[in-house]
Amino acid sequence: MTKLSEGAIEALSNGTGGNDAVLQLVNIRKIDGGSGLPRFRVMMSDGVHTLSSFMLSTQLNFMAEENRLAPNCVCILKKHVTNILKDKRRVVIILEIEIIKSAEDVAGRIGEPTPYTEGQGKGLQSAPNPENRPPLQQQNRNEGECRVLF
Repeated sequence: MTKLSEGAIEALSNGTGGNDAVLQLVNIRKIDGGSGLPRFRVMMSDGVHTLSSFMLSTQLNFMAEENRLAPNCVCILKKHVTNILKDKRRVVIILEIEIIKSAEDVAGRIGEPTPYTEGQGKGLQSAPNPENRPPLQQQNRNEGECRVLF
């Protein structure tokens, strides 16, 4: 059985995740933006948590359109950039991804992941008071810039 990078979803959600995380694709959905190329929203799992805040870069649309990226396939997130939207949500843009096990070769969902909610991995610690928080900054060390328009 393929080993996923447990804890990677929490790290990516917080903007501290690095590259080469092994994740399972749970769901992929085409989003028609009206103008320009379609976008694909992706839900990924690390075996512990799921996160639906992934977007496929348009250069990788062919992977979704040719059904290479399909539910249950296992991938290595090779390169990504994390963007912060106006409402402070984070979106992980997938710039490079490698499929290491196709959906046909995986016997379903790995682990029993639950949806990740910010602060969930911190145990019983209470969240800091919003007035005392430093402003959010992009913490991704990847090169390049990508903007998401909704």
